[in-house]
Amino acid sequence: MLADFKEAFDAVSKLEPAQRGPYTTWLIVEMIRDVSYYILLALIAYTLGRRLIHAVLSAIRESRREHA
Repeated sequence: MLADFKEAFDAVSKLEPAQRGPYTTWLIVEMIRDVSYYILLALIAYTLGRRLIHAVLSAIRESRREHA
């Protein structure tokens, strides 16, 4: 992903100054969007993982109580 952005920024740096600004802004917005996407996925995975682990541990505790 970073190599793609580096390549894109290199291509934008070769453009005329009038075109460089909008393309640079577009690339930065795309980069923020991609990073936000991965952060959101990490938070969702963390939250679901915690809930799943909690559910499994609760089920194990409940099973032990029923057998006792």
